[in-house]
Amino acid sequence: DYTYSLSGGAWCPDTSAMVNVSVEPVPDAGTDGSASICPEAPPFNLFNHLGGTPDPGGTWTDPFGAVFSGVFDPAQDAAGAYLYTVQGQAVCPDSSATATVTVFLTSPPEAGADIEECDLDAILSATGIWASGNWSGPAWVEFQDETDPFTPVTADHGGAATLVWSVTDSNGCAGADSLMVLFTEPLVLSTSTVDAICHGACDGEAGVIVSGGQGGPDDRTFQWSGGVAGPSDSLATGLCAGSYTVTVSDSIGCMATVPFVIGEPPLLVIDDVLMVDETCPGSCDGSLTVVDPEGTSFSLDGGVTFQNDGQFTDLCPGTYPVLMLNAAGCEAEASGTVGSPPPVLAAFTANPDTVLVSDPLVAFHDLSANAVLYSWDFAGLGSSTLAEPSFVFPDVLGGTYTVCLTVSDLNGCTDIVCNPVVVLDLLDVHVPNAFTPDGDGTNDLFVPVFNTLVAVEDYEFLVFDRWGELLFESFRPGEGWSGIYQGS
Repeated sequence: DYTYSLSGGAWCPDTSAMVNVSVEPVPDAGTDGSASICPEAPPFNLFNHLGGTPDPGGTWTDPFGAVFSGVFDPAQDAAGAYLYTVQGQAVCPDSSATATVTVFLTSPPEAGADIEECDLDAILSATGIWASGNWSGPAWVEFQDETDPFTPVTADHGGAATLVWSVTDSNGCAGADSLMVLFTEPLVLSTSTVDAICHGACDGEAGVIVSGGQGGPDDRTFQWSGGVAGPSDSLATGLCAGSYTVTVSDSIGCMATVPFVIGEPPLLVIDDVLMVDETCPGSCDGSLTVVDPEGTSFSLDGGVTFQNDGQFTDLCPGTYPVLMLNAAGCEAEASGTVGSPPPVLAAFTANPDTVLVSDPLVAFHDLSANAVLYSWDFAGLGSSTLAEPSFVFPDVLGGTYTVCLTVSDLNGCTDIVCNPVVVLDLLDVHVPNAFTPDGDGTNDLFVPVFNTLVAVEDYEFLVFDRWGELLFESFRPGEGWSGIYQGS
């Protein structure tokens, strides 16, 4: 405080006045400052970036003149000059300083699009501009070179992994991007097959066993060669012998193909068919035997009936269709023919063909077919086993004798034939001395009568009138004259 005093005169008292002088501090906003930061930097207080010793408690305005908190957040605040102002007291003027913020422009990296792999390996492909970078991910993923943006990467099991590509640019600013890689246990296929039961049969089966891949059994599709099964079928049936493939796709389209073969047994062929002809024609005692150790059932009627052994008996001649089944029910076909031996036929002739009681010796000539044994019966008067015997018939009276020949072949088949042998009396002729040609059917012809007509040879019959004129002639025994001459 300052006092001003003035002395009074005589009767005037002294007087004084006091002046109080106060000095206000000059406001100090500090000096201008600046900050250069990366976009990913955390929020910071601009006050700390002013020069000098600025007074606290001032106010901030942003580059657009709006009141600002003083805490700069790179993620949302604009780069530029931020004004810090400290209010002066009384007559003291305000003080201000500027903090200029520069945010580096950086290009964020691209880790690449998400990847779905059909195995446990992938190749990464990050793009962008950076001074350095490196990959990171879960522990079960291994990078061949984590600093290489194009590095191969391997997982030790299937699953989704988030991989991060982190970079630093020339300003020291950091950036990062990530992608998801779906690693897949490779599809592994195996097949179980059942061959066709019989050669040429289409009853084979194939099932495919799947491990790995994405999704479950209901997410898989199957593509069978030849369309032998549907897209949802893991089992194919009714397969013929041959080579096939099946391709399996999982839920993300990964595929694997496995070949397989359906086999078949060799064609079942009957080893042999043995035939035995019937013994004699018509005996129907032939047989047929199927020789094959694989056969279990046998049929001769096209499969209507079967028997357990391959021998068939009491067969008549003919060709038989043979059907054989093995233990699996496979069929084999053949045929067998049961024959019939040539028939044994008995036949003979007698010589001479005209036998007289004056010479009743007859020689028999064998005309039999396929005969080896002979048995002759001469009307019960005698017998012989010669092939061509002779026999003397009785020489007293003529007569008819039945001679029978029974013959046999090598199989014992027999045949018999019987023929009459006529032994004639001595030839005798009777010529009538009259006849009555009146057409009554009795004694109408004039003809010589022989006791043995068949014995007549060199016959000539002539009729003359009393003057020696020839009225009738014949060279045939038994042909008579009717009494007609020249039509009357």
